[in-house]
Amino acid sequence: EITLEANPSSAEASKFRSIHGAGVNRLSLGIQSFDDRSLNFLGRAHSAQEGRVALNSAIDIFPRVSLDLIYALPDQTHLAWRNELSEALSFGAEHISAYQLTLEKGTPFFHAAKQGKLVLPDENTSTAHYEVTQELCDKAGMSAYEISNHCFPGQESRHNLLYWRSRDWIGVGPGAHGRINTSSGRISTQQIQSPESWLNAVESGKSGKFLEEYLDKNSVCEEALLMGLRLTEGIQDEWFLELTGYDIESTFAPSLFELTALGLLDWNGRRLCTTDSGRLVLEEVVRKLALLVEV
Repeated sequence: EITLEANPSSAEASKFRSIHGAGVNRLSLGIQSFDDRSLNFLGRAHSAQEGRVALNSAIDIFPRVSLDLIYALPDQTHLAWRNELSEALSFGAEHISAYQLTLEKGTPFFHAAKQGKLVLPDENTSTAHYEVTQELCDKAGMSAYEISNHCFPGQESRHNLLYWRSRDWIGVGPGAHGRINTSSGRISTQQIQSPESWLNAVESGKSGKFLEEYLDKNSVCEEALLMGLRLTEGIQDEWFLELTGYDIESTFAPSLFELTALGLLDWNGRRLCTTDSGRLVLEEVVRKLALLVEV
């Protein structure tokens, strides 16, 4: 699998055939919305119609296509999101990533919200948007294999599965992160973020690496929980013990049974999964489990 992320602008779409010819066999297209007002709010350079044209072109050229959408925007109604997702599904792409808009510190959206200039939908509305996402994707045969990712069977994003399953990957290029499991522990790597500085380092014979360090046992455990519980398949106990050194049942017993009784987790003695309700409060579920890890 060789995936390229692209924007649906006319300039980038004109290069799709050449990109495929160069060996890219999966395109991830940042559609974000089929509504021009929403695209303007998100600061996207393309129009809704450019997105439609680019998506049709991508599906015609590439054997595998994924599209990204963002929902729970200010003033976005339940019906508006239902119609938008229905349109997205009608194109027949193999994979859809549907992300709820969140406010990250340091971003213009975060500052606007802090000043009262931006108001996101309330929790009930956001939950309704999430639930209609599951409903429509399930009906289309694209059930969620990860909290925000849906696909036809066998069309999962292979590189993303590596991250969510805490496997090994090498981060190459400006700002890239990597994780490598070794006999001495799990290594975290990070490349120099500035493209110019990274290139200068590489051209002078260096690796471009900014940071390489062993993650402590607790960090590995918390990361594995946060990533693995995003997946519908959940976390296998034997694998988790091998990666972190922690046995799921004995380590998390108090919160594990409490969260299971609340219907937020499913534990059968071998595999730990979040339920549909648990995925709605995933960060809190992970927080309660991680608190039980020894310092």
